Amino acid sequence: MRWGDVSLHVDNEGKEFLQFRERQSKTCQGDNLDHARNIYPKAWATNDERCPVNLYKRFADLRPSDYSSPDSPFYLATNCKDASHSHPWFKRQPVGVNKLGTIMKRMAKSAGLDNRRFANHSARKYLVQKLADQNIPPTEIMQISGHRNVQSINSYSNISMDRHRAISNILSSNNDQPGSLVLPSHTAAASASELPSTANVTSSQSM
Repeated sequence: MRWGDVSLHVDNEGKEFLQFRERQSKTCQGDNLDHARNIYPKAWATNDERCPVNLYKRFADLRPSDYSSPDSPFYLATNCKDASHSHPWFKRQPVGVNKLGTIMKRMAKSAGLDNRRFANHSARKYLVQKLADQNIPPTEIMQISGHRNVQSINSYSNISMDRHRAISNILSSNNDQPGSLVLPSHTAAASASELPSTANVTSSQSM
């Protein structure tokens, strides 16, 4: 990943956002146009302690100034020995592949979590699950996560506890009337589109 893969922009309302333009990954390989994303993921400023725009700007300030060109490595080794105000926090050296591969496990361990359950890919799985729980259509999740088919999304997402509870209530009820399980709007629309129209039903009955 290169520094130029993430860029800062301003929308037509004057709000800042970051845009990620993936160059190469498992699902996006080099200049192969078949693997290029049609939509570039974006993250708007939230103006809180986890604001992606503010964190990006802070990261930019703490990097060596000559390591902020578009082709510079995005992840740099930390300058542990001399991270003073007069020196950058990061070295003119990219983080090694092996160290990058264990970054999530080390973060989990530092936070007192069971790091055996965490890997770098956990962030992607969490993203898919969180969006699915908020009833974001799989086709839109794909555009953010970079997956190339809906089947891949389904393998990442699990049914939430709230949905489990709603389904359990329906199955446990003695009432044969439709239950209280509320379908996501996109699911409801898809289900409705599969039903025959009144005209079609009338036509088939008259035959």
